[in-house]
Amino acid sequence: TLGQGALGGGLFVGALTVTDSTISGNRTLGSGAYGGGIFARNTLILRRSTVSGNSTSSAADAGGGGIFAYTNAEIIESTITNNLARHPDSIGGGVLALTGDIDVYGSIIAGNSAGDRGHDLIGSQNFTTFTVNYSVIGDNDATPLVES
Repeated sequence: TLGQGALGGGLFVGALTVTDSTISGNRTLGSGAYGGGIFARNTLILRRSTVSGNSTSSAADAGGGGIFAYTNAEIIESTITNNLARHPDSIGGGVLALTGDIDVYGSIIAGNSAGDRGHDLIGSQNFTTFTVNYSVIGDNDATPLVES
């Protein structure tokens, strides 16, 4: 996806359930580019799937190299890795969550990269609630999660 406000290089959807799938090799290019692999405006359910090798552009105001979740997301037994938010000010290399609840269960979110912060997972501090069980989150210093 190319241009000003490019959204969802692989998928740009309202609500979405992805099961037993791979979303890979997608990108968004241009200012305001979000969701290199997936841009979900409503609830996203990712189950037993892989999101890998996606990216957002080198332009400013870009993020969510793998996934941009506008509202609630459930990530279940999935892997999100090797995604990139390129610009030096970009956030959320793996997952950028804006509002709602983010539930992660039995998943790996690691090995992603962002120019600024939230290499693997980042959410809006005012609106996002994270629940993580039986999962590996590589870089969570941009979330309210406590390392154990």
